[in-house]
Amino acid sequence: MGPVGQVFQAQSAIDPGIVAVKLFPFAAGLPAEAISAFATEASRVAELRHPHVVQLFRCGTFDDGTPYAVT
Repeated sequence: MGPVGQVFQAQSAIDPGIVAVKLFPFAAGLPAEAISAFATEASRVAELRHPHVVQLFRCGTFDDGTPYAVT
């Protein structure tokens, strides 16, 4: 676990290839406004296309409130 969360390597269920699944367990207790801001920023990042920027495929929260991102 890093200072912000955990990163796992996974096989994509949608496209062939390997993805990184990033979990942010420390954010689960944050107010709804903070989680909403995370989702808004993530959706903007997902629109970026640049060779030096990691592409964000999906983000959301699990049932327990833990935010995640798939890159």
